[in-house]
Amino acid sequence: MSDISPSADPNAGRREENDPPSTTEIPRWVKVFVITVIVLVGVFVVLHLTGHSLMNHLPPTQPGAP
Repeated sequence: MSDISPSADPNAGRREENDPPSTTEIPRWVKVFVITVIVLVGVFVVLHLTGHSLMNHLPPTQPGAP
C-alpha cells in the first residue's frame, strides 16, 4: 500500500523554469556583505582584545616634524 495519497501533487515544492524567483529569499550580495562585515568586526575585536593596533605599526612622529 502506498503512503502517497492520489491527490498529492508530485511537483509540490519544485520550482519550474518559468516561475518567478521567490521574493522572500535574501540576495547573494547581501549575504556576502553581512559575512564580510561580521569577519571584519571579529578581526577588530580580536586585535583590540590582544592589545594590537594599527597605530603600533606606524613610524613614530616627532614634535615639529611635517
